[in-house]
Amino acid sequence: MKVKKTLFTFLALILCLSTIAQSSDANPVGDTIRKVGEVYDVDIHVLTPPVGFDSSSYFNGYIYPTKAASILMNEIADVGYFQMENGMHEGYFAANNFEFISKSQLTSDFNTKGLIYKLRFDQSGMKFIRYMVFAGDETHTLWMHITYPEKYALELDKGILESLQSINYYPMTE
Repeated sequence: MKVKKTLFTFLALILCLSTIAQSSDANPVGDTIRKVGEVYDVDIHVLTPPVGFDSSSYFNGYIYPTKAASILMNEIADVGYFQMENGMHEGYFAANNFEFISKSQLTSDFNTKGLIYKLRFDQSGMKFIRYMVFAGDETHTLWMHITYPEKYALELDKGILESLQSINYYPMTE
């Protein structure tokens, strides 16, 4: 059982990192994230995770092992969340084998502003959903990849979207 859990966690991590690890040479349209700021681990407690997700000891974020779901969390330094929108275009989606589903604005219960992209991709014949979330202020961006098999969308989507309302990361003051 422990070997199965370790193998599963390793595979989930590989799926989460599949687009992060690509170099700019492999992406002719450019990788805006790598060009605009350094990427660091962020305090995962800026988000209350959805039910079923626990903190991971394998990567910075949360994992839901029985659903093969993960929330990978980072900070992009010296970049406003809204700047990330420039890199989220058809060329980026195509270069990373993403199918664009939707884009929406985020304002959390703590007044953290952001953008939510919902994407679909195929990994070894299995369909996955990925939410890419960028949130924060003019100089701090919380970057999250929330990934899970599409077959769990009905179970997970509502809780994930509700969880995003709990983001408390450099809230905007008006």
